[in-house]
Amino acid sequence: MLYYQNSPGMNKELAKVGCAFMCPLFFRAIYQKQPMHKADINKTWEEARRIGIINPSDHKTNPLEIADWQRLLNLQGVKLRVLEYVPGNTHWPVSTPVSAGHFGIYAWYNPRTKFTHFVVGKSRPVEYDPIAGGSITVREGAPKADGLRLFEVVV
Repeated sequence: MLYYQNSPGMNKELAKVGCAFMCPLFFRAIYQKQPMHKADINKTWEEARRIGIINPSDHKTNPLEIADWQRLLNLQGVKLRVLEYVPGNTHWPVSTPVSAGHFGIYAWYNPRTKFTHFVVGKSRPVEYDPIAGGSITVREGAPKADGLRLFEVVV
């Protein structure tokens, strides 16, 4: 089953700022064919918070900060490897093609709301929006110029 950050029963903090956290779980559910159950998603969120992998920042305009994408992927059991644009920088230009054997997560920005939201896809309709029913950010905004997080599929 595919879940969204605002699915009933999700951790309240995750429901507000968990878009980036949910995108790798989409990959796990759809491409690995290993969906994570809601209780396990909540447990993984709590563990990631406890060990400092994720750090919710300004809930009003920004999603959470992910201190270490690779540690998050490993904790979630997602078979992806982070690719750096330059050493220490995981922000790729949105114009970078995502070729076979790779997966992209995109940061979108809405200038009206000043909100950033992570999804799978750089054009409407996106492949996966962690907000069930679709987010205002994707409806009104656009991908950030350096908003691509690029990953290599691990076989």
